[in-house]
Amino acid sequence: MSILFSSLFGLMAISGTAEAKKDKPIADHTKSVTISPLKALWPALAAEYEMEIQENKGLAIGFAVGQYNNIFQRLAQGLAETAGGSATYQRQSLNASYSWYFNDFNRGFYGGFSSKFDRNVYILDIEGVEDPSDDPWSTLTLGPHLGVKIASQGGFTFSWDIGFGYRATFGVDAESGEGGALPLAGLGSLNMGWSF
Repeated sequence: MSILFSSLFGLMAISGTAEAKKDKPIADHTKSVTISPLKALWPALAAEYEMEIQENKGLAIGFAVGQYNNIFQRLAQGLAETAGGSATYQRQSLNASYSWYFNDFNRGFYGGFSSKFDRNVYILDIEGVEDPSDDPWSTLTLGPHLGVKIASQGGFTFSWDIGFGYRATFGVDAESGEGGALPLAGLGSLNMGWSF
């Protein structure tokens, strides 16, 4: 819940800054290419291409490939290392979204619909321990998003969106425990890049 409040507070702060700069001209870019600097720390490469398909309406496609290394994964890795092994969580993702910009494609708030397909592999390698969960499984998440985008006249672009969606899980044996995952999942990204 605190993440939601901090996200909303951040959006309001950015909105106040945008209101103060209303007199500045708005860029006329129609395409953007961005990457996620936070996912690069996992390490994973996550990139997205967005284009304005109609006035104030955008369509984006993206991908991510690499390791998923959040705080829980780091804890699992530490436990595995104390047992003389390793634990890695690899993920490949494809995403697509449709966004409606409330004011302008290059500056302001937007809302829309997102979809994300993930292929996941969790590999636990500890001598003498048989891991039944090293088979890949996939998830498909669909839901709405709300965000903000700022593109400068020169092209530097910042976008941030959050959302929640319904998640369906495929390719998981019900006995492995993964099939019991919650059907709700977070959507969203924080991206930086270039518009043209």
